[in-house]
Amino acid sequence: MAKKVTFEEKLKKLEENLKKLEDTEIGLDEAIKIYEESKKIISDANKILDDASGKVKKIIDKNNEYELEDFEDK
Repeated sequence: MAKKVTFEEKLKKLEENLKKLEDTEIGLDEAIKIYEESKKIISDANKILDDASGKVKKIIDKNNEYELEDFEDK
């Protein structure tokens, strides 16, 4: 079974890819390959963020009684 790549690992890979793309010695074919890989990583990272935002709750104090509510992005 493949190891699940964390959000932080995805960001690190994106940073590595950016450095490779900034290299003026890289060929067009390699640049396209890195670009396509990066698009997939970004898509996967966005899914992780979307999932996480659905899990975020806020604690509301109502007369010393605490309730959990969904966090709404405003």
